[in-house]
Parts: sequence; structure tokens; C-alpha cells
Amino acid sequence: MQPSIRHGVVQRQSDINETTWRNNHQGTIAFESGSEATIVHTHTVNSDINVVITEKDHHHFCNGHTVREFAFDQGNIDRVPRSTFWPVATTPSQVLAIADGVLGALHSDIVEAVGTGSTYNSRAFQHGGVTYTLTISTDPDLDSINDSGNYEKGTARLEQFYPVHGTGILGVDKADLTTLKTNLGK
Repeated sequence: MQPSIRHGVVQRQSDINETTWRNNHQGTIAFESGSEATIVHTHTVNSDINVVITEKDHHHFCNGHTVREFAFDQGNIDRVPRSTFWPVATTPSQVLAIADGVLGALHSDIVEAVGTGSTYNSRAFQHGGVTYTLTISTDPDLDSINDSGNYEKGTARLEQFYPVHGTGILGVDKADLTTLKTNLGK
């Protein structure tokens, strides 16, 4: 995509699309938005291993699983029969903090996965009274890129992260989401 120039500032098309979406959807993060090359959080496991969260993945953790940021696009509503949400007031920065805590509890599993080049998947990881589904990729073809455009050794990527059930976690179906969309005016 070609960037555009607005008031002397170069803007990427994805940034313009994100702004347009937010303006038309009361500030909600755009569905399927964000960059895979932009790292928004790095969790240090040890001196050799980091787990990164990309902007695109973070957007998904939020626009798929927070009431505040849920993308009320019909495709997002229809993607699964039932969705789970973080507690109602959860912000994107709180999602990162929660992810950091969960990653901290997984250090030995992450070291093992990186050492064997395997992907860590859990559909029922328990931490702090909540059950999570998460996927940590250790495939170098999917991991972070350094300034030279090369993948960094020892980097894993948190690709999927959301609550399944526990204290404050909401479970809603498509009808609930449609009603919520109407009530929020989105």
C-alpha cells in the first residue's frame, strides 16, 4: 500500500483505515487490523528468549474479547457460536499486563518449546482464577524481525490469548452480541 501525505505527515493506508474505522465505530479497534511487524510488548523469559506480542495479535486479543474494543463487524459476530470476554472494564493495556503475568507463569514451558522448535498450545491454562486459551509460536518464520529484516533467534510470539472462563469472564452468543451492538450504538 502506498502511504498518503496529509498535512506534511506520511500516513500508511492501514493507519488511515484504522482511523476511519474508529471514527465510524465509536473508537473501537478495527477488525483484523494492526501490523505483524510492529511489536507492542516484549516479555523476557531469560537472557536468550523473548516472547513478543505484535500489534495485530494485540488488536485481536482486544477486538475479539473485550466489550470496550469488540469489533461489531458482522463477520466478527458470526465467527463463532459463543464468544468470551475479559471483565467489562478491561482496557487494551490491562490485556497486555494480564498476558505478561500468564507468560511469567509459563517460563519453563516456553523454554522447552523454543528449545524443541515447537508451538505451545493450551486450551485450558489456569492462572489467577481464570482459564485461558493461548498459542505461543516458536517457528522462526512467524517470529519478530530485527532492524535488518531478519528473524531474531530465541524469539517466540504470543499469537492467541483470551479468557475461557473464571472470575469476571463473560460468555455471550451471537444474539447477545447483536443486542450489545445495538445498546452501545455501534
